[in-house]
Amino acid sequence: MKRIIYDLELTCWEGQSFASKQEIIEIAAFQLNEYGDVDSEFQSFIQPVLAPYLSNYCKQLTGIQQQDISRAETFDQIIEDFRYWLPDEELLFIAWGHKDEKFLKADCDQHEIDTHWIPRHLDLKKSYALFHGLNHTVGLKKALQYEGIEFEGQHHRAYWDAWNTTELYRIHMGTWPG
Repeated sequence: MKRIIYDLELTCWEGQSFASKQEIIEIAAFQLNEYGDVDSEFQSFIQPVLAPYLSNYCKQLTGIQQQDISRAETFDQIIEDFRYWLPDEELLFIAWGHKDEKFLKADCDQHEIDTHWIPRHLDLKKSYALFHGLNHTVGLKKALQYEGIEFEGQHHRAYWDAWNTTELYRIHMGTWPG
């Protein structure tokens, strides 16, 4: 079974007053084999259609600039590339939290793309809290800190959040569900 550890970045506004318009603007993922080795990676910006202009807050938070998404293709085109990149075998999607799955399905619905291809998900944030007997979940940076791992790259960028989630997953690979 291949594990696909992924992360999404979304359009955002300070205070999230436009949350219903949130769309994916970046997707990144790593394919792990049964030994925890990274076999392949995927990263792409996505041009949003509901709110095509990034807020200053979003640009500051993610470091993603308007030209990054203006040059990108739309979700339906990028998700086709992503699906082509996925191996043709049993998959487990892994994300830090449950919202990535929700937004992936929401963008598929918005673009009238069937979601049957999306496999079961592992919410690593919840699993990490359960594994360590915590009574609450913690952020990715805090979990890495607990494990003695320094966060690599830029926080709130899909590539680096997926990479750091991958590093955390691999430490306890044999103990996670799935």
